[in-house]
Amino acid sequence: MSKIHGFMIDSARCLENRDYYKRLIRFSAQSGMNTLLWHFTDDQGCTLDFPSAPRVGDPNAYSPDEMRELIDYAQAQGITLIPELETLGHSRYLTRHPQYRHLLENDHDFTAICPVHPETRALMRKLLRDVAEIFPSEYIHAGLDEVHFGGHPLTAEALRTRSEVEIFAEYTRFIYDEIKRLGRKMIMWVDQPSYDTGLLDHLPKDIVIAVWQYTPGVSDALAQAVLDKGFGVLLCPGLVTYDQQAYPGDFALPNIARMSSYQSLRGAGKVLGALTTVWTPMRYLHDCLWPSLRVAADAMTGNGLTLAQSLARHMQDFHGIVPSSALLRALCRCSYIAPQRQEYLGILKGSPEELDAAHLTERATAWSEIYKTLQDSVDLVRREHRAYDTLCRFTGWMAYLYRRSAHLAAREANAETGEALTAEGRQWLEWLERVWDQERFPDDPRKYRPVFPWEINEYLLINFRNSLRKQAASPEAPALSLR
Repeated sequence: MSKIHGFMIDSARCLENRDYYKRLIRFSAQSGMNTLLWHFTDDQGCTLDFPSAPRVGDPNAYSPDEMRELIDYAQAQGITLIPELETLGHSRYLTRHPQYRHLLENDHDFTAICPVHPETRALMRKLLRDVAEIFPSEYIHAGLDEVHFGGHPLTAEALRTRSEVEIFAEYTRFIYDEIKRLGRKMIMWVDQPSYDTGLLDHLPKDIVIAVWQYTPGVSDALAQAVLDKGFGVLLCPGLVTYDQQAYPGDFALPNIARMSSYQSLRGAGKVLGALTTVWTPMRYLHDCLWPSLRVAADAMTGNGLTLAQSLARHMQDFHGIVPSSALLRALCRCSYIAPQRQEYLGILKGSPEELDAAHLTERATAWSEIYKTLQDSVDLVRREHRAYDTLCRFTGWMAYLYRRSAHLAAREANAETGEALTAEGRQWLEWLERVWDQERFPDDPRKYRPVFPWEINEYLLINFRNSLRKQAASPEAPALSLR
């Protein structure tokens, strides 16, 4: 059996348009991948209409027939769609609805649906059956990550006589039994087993553990420990994560390379492959990710290519360009200087108080040089013109963010410069809104309003829009308010 190689897409947090997913399927196949993990349920929403749970799906969600059509399209390209149904944590897609509100454990950042309530189990039994009837995949991913429970009266009562580990293990075995009864194999995230609570000793060994760790210098210790317990391991590095959001760089790419190399680990269990996660689509522009997706694909298949070699192959295969050395250097440079979370949010929100003005100026110059190099090559593009244009303009927008931040960090008393930057910012905002409408659904309320107030930092468009309102240089500047 060949190893699983592919990407995870997070449609639950923000659904992309139908064409994007077909493009991603074609791209995956052309890049040597064979799998897409479809994360279609989470606190923020559900992008599949369940026959047995009407009104749970979001606006623009896939109907069962639409999903079957997409699955058939993927299979024709050699791509398997594995569904991920959140069965315990990340379950506000259910408990936000009045008919399931009584099953909510708590309403903090991490929550759960009550694992001991009989209605929870009846509901999950129906949803798993729906998923199995729609997706022919060998596997069903059951989530089971980032769980906080104990707030529901029934769970609080159960905790008087049983530990959290016992309750979690018993519920996990219930989910496992249901998936097995449907003739499928179960995948779960590593979160709860990684807490060294002995949980793995209470679980069936044919559960596949999806091991995610997102730091560049990650060790193989966790994956090896799971293997030594006899479980199958699916390695899950991160392309877009909490720590590197807008563009994958020297945080994400080394993580992918390192995690992918652990496919050679041996133990009582075996490594099934590697699957790179792409979290929270409100963070990034989709058409900017194709180069990094290709780099990730090359790392997962272990072909030993350097960053420059992967990017050169991408430009040839995706855009029909044999890149010049200058273009290739510019593309590599994007990854080398892509900001991590603190710096990125500082420049995005127009709050660079803790950043060095000289560093900001240096980065502004670097991104401007990249922008010019990409612009100089635009006439060479033979395919995927829109994607190249988006990537090119993104580098120009990054140059603008750094220039604006350098101005603010230096506290220059130059109203004329500030007004010019605000006016330029409005032009970039118009472009970003057009890109949103191309890549997602224009009527999605997440375009201007976060689902939860505590996740505001994950929204590229909203934060940039708010920054222009905050940084308006004069009373005459048009106000920019959230709709």
